[in-house]
Amino acid sequence: IYQSIHSPFRGIDVVWDEGKAGDDFIKMLVDCVRDCASGDVPIAVVHPIIGMDKHTPTSLGIERFGRLLDEAQKCGVTVAFENVEGIEYLEKIIAELGSSPAVGYCWDTGHEMCYNGSMDVPALFGDKLICTHLNDNLGQTDPKEVTWLDDAHLLPFDGIADWQGIADRLARINYAGELTFELTLASKPGRNTHDIYKELTPETYYKLVY
Repeated sequence: IYQSIHSPFRGIDVVWDEGKAGDDFIKMLVDCVRDCASGDVPIAVVHPIIGMDKHTPTSLGIERFGRLLDEAQKCGVTVAFENVEGIEYLEKIIAELGSSPAVGYCWDTGHEMCYNGSMDVPALFGDKLICTHLNDNLGQTDPKEVTWLDDAHLLPFDGIADWQGIADRLARINYAGELTFELTLASKPGRNTHDIYKELTPETYYKLVY
């Protein structure tokens, strides 16, 4: 099966700002939703924001994402907004648009640790969870700075995540969907988190993942 696609997210912050660029980005996301429908993919994963310094959702952004959700509902596709940096944007979307049957969210366990201050994301949004990006990392390594470099996407148990706690939280909200693991084989620039995998062939890595 194709459980989900991940829509483009670079530059998505313009959706929240005045200007034609925000409308153009929504048009691209609408195309993604239509592509999902044509390929029988039930979920489109969308980042609500990009940018570590962004913390001010706007009514314009909500209106634009509302248009996306209207199209998603027509297509029979659900949009899973992911917990990324700037959790305020996901909170605003769920609060303002959460009544739409086309709204859900994607829980990224690594983002929770390195972007969201290890807050309990499923406790915030409960049964709106429709897909997962399960991965591990070393948390926010500098308490003064939130950085994408901490978003390591390690295999479970190779970082500091509480996997028993993650399993318990999935059970607590009765999540019964697929478990999607979002993993990478290479370190971020200037980091050595993935040195533990560097001697592995792709075949050996995938066996380890399994």
